Amino acid sequence: MLLLNALRFNASANNPKRGIFIINYFGAKKVRFSCAYLFRIYINGKYLLVRDEQGRNTFQPVGGVYKYTDADILDKMNAAQCMRFGTGEDLDCDLRIIMPRNKVSKFKRWFNSEKGRETQANLYREFKEEILDRIDGIDYSVFDEIKYRCCGTHIESSRMGERDMQVRIADVVELYPTPQQEKVFLKLMEHESNVYYFATKEEIYELGRTGGNQIQTISNHTYKILFEEEKRLKRNKHSGKFHKARSQAEIPPAYESWPLIEKADTLKEFTFISYNSTSGKNVWTFCDKNSPPLNNLWIDRKNVAENWIEDVRKALNSETCNKAILFINKDYLIRSTACYEEARLILENKIPHIVVLVDIDHTFVKATINNWIHSDLADKDKLRLFKTLFHYDDDTGHINVSMFALGDPSCERLLQCYSNL
Repeated sequence: MLLLNALRFNASANNPKRGIFIINYFGAKKVRFSCAYLFRIYINGKYLLVRDEQGRNTFQPVGGVYKYTDADILDKMNAAQCMRFGTGEDLDCDLRIIMPRNKVSKFKRWFNSEKGRETQANLYREFKEEILDRIDGIDYSVFDEIKYRCCGTHIESSRMGERDMQVRIADVVELYPTPQQEKVFLKLMEHESNVYYFATKEEIYELGRTGGNQIQTISNHTYKILFEEEKRLKRNKHSGKFHKARSQAEIPPAYESWPLIEKADTLKEFTFISYNSTSGKNVWTFCDKNSPPLNNLWIDRKNVAENWIEDVRKALNSETCNKAILFINKDYLIRSTACYEEARLILENKIPHIVVLVDIDHTFVKATINNWIHSDLADKDKLRLFKTLFHYDDDTGHINVSMFALGDPSCERLLQCYSNL
């Protein structure tokens, strides 16, 4: 079983012969669970890590929190979404929940059944979000399918005050890349990046404090993916099994309209298009439909290359960049460091821009900003930038910038006028 019975606490938690310590829930009034999965991606003697997007400025394993799909699960467990494990920015259906102690057994049975939640048999979502959507220049088609081995589960608990406790569960899986996928990772190793980092075992154990560096650059929990730590993992029903997970997105159709849009001629005035690639086909179709009145579009995804971010900076610093359109979805606000950089450059260069919301509304934007304001872990620079971008009023909490929904007729009419600016 993944969750251990509420028996006694074993002080020798790190003894591999005893395995994961047995959790003692006695005396706890509430229990907070965080259930996640972590990828071990081992390439040429190093482990691929990605930057933590919660503002801690450290690198950590690829992976994330499981999502539940049973909409009634919180009511069934008398549970609530737990804000303590995150910044409150992206908790939609996250298995970070808090419940009364007497519901733990029921939660254990439900979690182990893998019904109504993401399972170890398909862990593609976080792989896509952490690697394909964040690291520039990766061909989606190369990673249309991934293969991995399930290694086991890491479980740890700690007391929180006198009456509460927290339990962290992390399933560890090892990616088995195809030769073509391995070539992509080896290519990434040739470049420095502020999004990903290839770390040695020693660096991970030292939390990045090596070579005279005293600043922690690697997250505390990263050691869980190391080969040396596998013997300490708790076996589960998937341990030792291989799974293949495939993208659920229609990737080839999403690119169909792309060749129809001519690449911008940066010697002439052009409009910069900023968006998160997870928006996909609907944004590209919109750009294709409105390219005649706008003309000469510089679209970040189309111009992607190994030096993508430098291309973006060059475009946004160009005197011929006279307009910008920001397609903003949930990932743009919460996950994408690349889009954050684009928004910063647009504001710094005082480029006239409009905002188009994709699958979100004003209420979501305001709620996201308010969550950042009240979070001690929020990236304050990012908060200041988006408050400026949306003309957020600290006194009223209102957003004063004009925003339009994708497909709204008024948005298309605005673009017609915008093209003449």
